[in-house]
Amino acid sequence: MLTVKATYEDGKITASTPLPQGKKQVMVTFLEEELTNDLNSEWHKEIHRRFEKYQETGEVIDGEKFFDELEKEIS
Repeated sequence: MLTVKATYEDGKITASTPLPQGKKQVMVTFLEEELTNDLNSEWHKEIHRRFEKYQETGEVIDGEKFFDELEKEIS
């Protein structure tokens, strides 16, 4: 799995780092609300912490699978 930082603006995605050559399968996830600089510093720290953890583990779990496993654990 490769993590690339990018910016989405006006319908275009611009990578902040060089992209590998060839055809790649990608998944793009957007927050439902637009990010603004109005987020307080604690949220910025939390977002950064979560992104760093994701980069370290590279682990992505399908939401449906996650909730199925969670339901099994609490049943």
